[in-house]
Amino acid sequence: MTAPRESCKHIGHCELARDETGYSPEFARIIRTRWCRASYTDCARYHVARALGREAVPVDFFPSEMERVASFIASASD
Repeated sequence: MTAPRESCKHIGHCELARDETGYSPEFARIIRTRWCRASYTDCARYHVARALGREAVPVDFFPSEMERVASFIASASD
């Protein structure tokens, strides 16, 4: 039996992972499957939430936007 994968601790609060975000429920399901339950440590939203708090993550910040993380955190810290 395989051990269950660890999920992102922000999964219940992440705007993109919720069905009622304004995106399609299928989109939210894909986000949860691909990012929240699999590669959450590669998620740009996870890194911003970890550095600045989950309320600091903009709704339009997508998990794949790792190139934006450092500059976003730096500009938010100013």
